[in-house]
Amino acid sequence: MWIEALTRSSLALGKHEEAAAWAARGEQLAHGLALPTAEGAAQRALALVALEAGDPGTAAELSLSAAAKADGRRARIEAGRSRIVAGRALVAAGQRARGLDLLQETRSDLAECGAQRLAQEAGRALRTFGVNVPAPVARRSGDGGTIVLSKREREVATLVASGNSNPQIAQALYLSPKTVEGHMSRIFAKLEISSRAELAARVASASV
Repeated sequence: MWIEALTRSSLALGKHEEAAAWAARGEQLAHGLALPTAEGAAQRALALVALEAGDPGTAAELSLSAAAKADGRRARIEAGRSRIVAGRALVAAGQRARGLDLLQETRSDLAECGAQRLAQEAGRALRTFGVNVPAPVARRSGDGGTIVLSKREREVATLVASGNSNPQIAQALYLSPKTVEGHMSRIFAKLEISSRAELAARVASASV
């Protein structure tokens, strides 16, 4: 995932060769790890490089493939990340209607999942192509974004913020450790964070 981020950053800075090098490195690492999420991120990085290089057909193929793999794991947010790239690529490849439809559907699906930042990214892509998209609803001050969590997920998040480990949370809530891990995965996906420290900060913000 961090290699995908570096690829995006390099492209934003106009460093196309550097971006291509990062994407190639990501492909190598993903192949060695044999992890579906890593493979999807690597394919998106390659797709972004191809799109910037004027090859939207390849970009669409790579990103749609990544989305299909994520669908197979029922990873809706991961699939959405790839479909945003695919929608942009399809429009650039001359398949405007298909690309815009994909972006619209993806935006709605991501919003439903609670992935507001990604939904906004899809909305920005649509506006770039001249589609009138309503501005996103502002997050309520002080909620830290945690409003998207279920009651149980908020309970887990609060215990994490208090410094509890997963086994301790499982004991406190009478859950299995595997169930707690599942809640944590969904919390991280909904809030688009990657660490317990970030989660603690969100919970602290919500309590202000």
